[in-house]
Order: sequence, then structure tokens, then C-alpha cells
Amino acid sequence: MIGHVEVCCGRAEFREHQKQILSRNLSGLFLPVSFINKGQNVIAVYRAEGFCPLDHYPVTDAGRALDIVICLINKMIRAEDHYLFVGDYRISPDLIFVEGPFMDMPVLDVAMIWKQGDGSAELSRGLQEVLYLLRQQCASGGEYLEIAARTASCRFLGLRAIKKRFCRLRDEIYENLSG
Repeated sequence: MIGHVEVCCGRAEFREHQKQILSRNLSGLFLPVSFINKGQNVIAVYRAEGFCPLDHYPVTDAGRALDIVICLINKMIRAEDHYLFVGDYRISPDLIFVEGPFMDMPVLDVAMIWKQGDGSAELSRGLQEVLYLLRQQCASGGEYLEIAARTASCRFLGLRAIKKRFCRLRDEIYENLSG
């Protein structure tokens, strides 16, 4: 786990309303952040206490992996209520942090670091990258994450439709484990 993450970027990386929403942590999708203006650059200092990078989070099964992704999607849906839309920011495994590295506790929180996105392809491409990383980490159920990645590749699906399909897939995983 880490205490904070500093990211230096150009002033164009953030629109003023985005900085206001992010610094007040209104969306919940992004780690709490403070901004420092330094010449033509902005230093974003993210508070990451209690979080660890996604690639260091111990995931042993596909159900747990989908719990993480569903939590992320829920927050992405809420972020849209605060005018932070998919495509405005990048979705990438190296930008995602998970709270609590313990296998016996539920995922308490998932948050991201803001990086400027490049449009609507972010959702499909980003979720696929996250799912592929989680598949590499999982000891069991990788075939379910392959199905989830194929679902995420359907560009005509929105956040809510993807979430619904992922929830069904997760339920199937847990039914197969208990049955």
C-alpha cells in the first residue's frame, strides 16, 4: 500500500470544472486529489492511503475479479452524474487502485487516477485491459473473465448493460462454486 501518488501533467489535462469535481471528490470514482499549479504544469497529488495498485491486489478467482470491475462500473455510472463521462478519462489497469489487500475481506473500494481520455473507445478498450490483467492473476475461473472481456468489446453496450451482464456472470460463478 502507498500513501500518495504524484502525477505531473500539462494544464490542458484538466478542465476547470473537472478539477473542482475531482478536488472535492464528488464522484467517488477517483482517488482524493489536490492540485498544485507549477508554471505550465499541474501536479496532481492523489491520497492513496489504504489502497494498492490493481496489479498488486491479490485476486484468486474470477468472482472476486468481477466484484472489482462491477464496483468500478458502479462508480463510473455515478461519475456521470457529476459530468465526468467515459471517454473524458482513461480506463487502464495502471490507473486503478483497490482498497484492502486481504483475501478474506470484501472489496471495500475501487478508485482511479485521472488521465485524459481520447473518446468513446475508452470503455471497451479499458475494461478489456483490466479484465485481461485480472485473468492473468486468477488461479481459477479465467474462462469467465474471457467471456466478460468479449462482452466489454461490444461497443454498442453502455455502462449499465455491461454491469448487468457482469453481475449475471458473477452470479453464475458463485452458483457454480456453491453447487
